[in-house]
Amino acid sequence: MKNRNAVRSYFAVVSVLSIAGVIVSSGILFYNLLQKLLITDQEYILGSSMSWEIKNCEQPEYKPETTTPVARTPEKIAECKTEATKNVLLQRAYNLKQMMIGGGVRFVICLIVFLVHYPKLKASKQEDPIGL
Repeated sequence: MKNRNAVRSYFAVVSVLSIAGVIVSSGILFYNLLQKLLITDQEYILGSSMSWEIKNCEQPEYKPETTTPVARTPEKIAECKTEATKNVLLQRAYNLKQMMIGGGVRFVICLIVFLVHYPKLKASKQEDPIGL
């Protein structure tokens, strides 16, 4: 009797925790999807902590052969900003993919754990209908 209650408790705890994992990982996936859909690239650049890379293009360059900074030409500034913007947007895409993969893997694992344990919990309750 005691052993059956311990097994039933195990299946109940694992089922509840796996449902919590499914909910959390679904939230991660949904949050990242909404963030990509609602926040434009321009908004991301303005609000991102990576915008310093673009702002840094207006600063003078330091070359190893001289100790004094060299001012950048307008063409160099434009080229630098284009490259920095491209890098920031690539970083955004990388982070989004990384978070979606992580959330997706957690979702699948938790779902599999739930689908394995919950039927066993139901079966153990049907074996002992009075709950002893």
